[in-house]
Amino acid sequence: MLVLCTSLVLPSGSSLMGVRASAWTLLFTSAGFVVAALLSFRRGPFIDRASMFPVAGALCAGGTALCLLLRAVAPGDALSALFLAALLIAAFGNAFLLVMWGELWATLATDRVSQYLLSSYAFAFVLFFGVQALPSVAAAAIVCLLPVASCAILHSSRSETRRGPTTVEFAVDRPLVAKAVVAVVAAGLAYGVAESFYANAVAPNVAVSRGDFWVAGAGFIALAIYIGIERPAASPIAIFRPIVPALSVGLILFAVLPPAQAYLGNGLVILGGYCVDIAIMLVSADLAFRAKRSVALFFSCSILVLRLATIAGLGFVDVMVQAGVLGPDDQTWLLAAFAILVIVAGTLVFSQSDLQRFYQPQPTVPRSQDLEERCAVVAAQCGITARETEVLVLLASGRNVPYLCKELCIAESTARHHVGSIYRKLGVFDRQGMLDVILQE
Repeated sequence: MLVLCTSLVLPSGSSLMGVRASAWTLLFTSAGFVVAALLSFRRGPFIDRASMFPVAGALCAGGTALCLLLRAVAPGDALSALFLAALLIAAFGNAFLLVMWGELWATLATDRVSQYLLSSYAFAFVLFFGVQALPSVAAAAIVCLLPVASCAILHSSRSETRRGPTTVEFAVDRPLVAKAVVAVVAAGLAYGVAESFYANAVAPNVAVSRGDFWVAGAGFIALAIYIGIERPAASPIAIFRPIVPALSVGLILFAVLPPAQAYLGNGLVILGGYCVDIAIMLVSADLAFRAKRSVALFFSCSILVLRLATIAGLGFVDVMVQAGVLGPDDQTWLLAAFAILVIVAGTLVFSQSDLQRFYQPQPTVPRSQDLEERCAVVAAQCGITARETEVLVLLASGRNVPYLCKELCIAESTARHHVGSIYRKLGVFDRQGMLDVILQE
């Protein structure tokens, strides 16, 4: 956020071949995801390799520091070949670091992964404004140290309880994957178009206080509080729900509001775009876990699709504006068109019910074992604790949370925690999926 959305590292207003520096940064990060995906066949999982932590941290922090140094030494030579090389190094480190976080998210044996992600994004907005309030030298130093801090936190998180490889068979619906890719491309294009329009038409005419980030940050804080209080078992669904409303309403507001208030619409677009990020991170990591494949491969390819679509949206508007094809009067119809595209993609092409289908186990014929014995077998296979096994048997018998509380003498929050943990370890998000797992061959 600090690199892409401020002038701390990237020179504001600079471009190469008609494309702004932030788009080149996203392109280099996408190249990093490609390399991570290719290396995952022989080197993954990266999080289990101690050498990857200093490598990722050094690349990201060192590349960022070199960018800052080059800007200080040669401020007029904004996008020189050496600066782009330093940017490439930082982007590769960022890509590998994010992939390693994805590997951790895929294996954490807790139902709070979505809460952690939303909270981290909310905290990122706090840091975003806090760092910018510091003197430029201090802000630059912190920008370089943040990747190192991220590596240290990631390394310490490896001791958290992690779920083992699943023995559950899940259905792989290739047409469903194709529909998801179409929806992700639509969201990425809409986000890129909106951000490019904001940078070209609105940002030069408004204060640098980034009111759009205040709106997006408030949205993430609200979502994090909601997830923390409600603790929904289907966390990917809870994150999917605000995407279409936030993106579509944000694009429409951006199109109709005067420049002085356009930050309200762009704030919603940022909120929706970052929710797409989180949803992809969660679902791709879960799919890799269910398919027993490399998390780095699934995670990298999924994020790569979104990043390339965003770059296409950014580059399209930038090039068209500089060529004089798109002017301020063209903003309304183009943003409205992408709002319609988001609505169609998020309701007709790939809807919430389609997302739920990603989590359906492979249907099989039930075994001739009694329910309690089947629950014990599944518990042993999936690393479910003895207390959670008691909860599993009661859930499979049709009991609800209030009954669990009374039968096991536990608080409702504890019961919901056990239920969420069971779903997480089984790789499902509802009772039906849990029953399908229990009754599998």
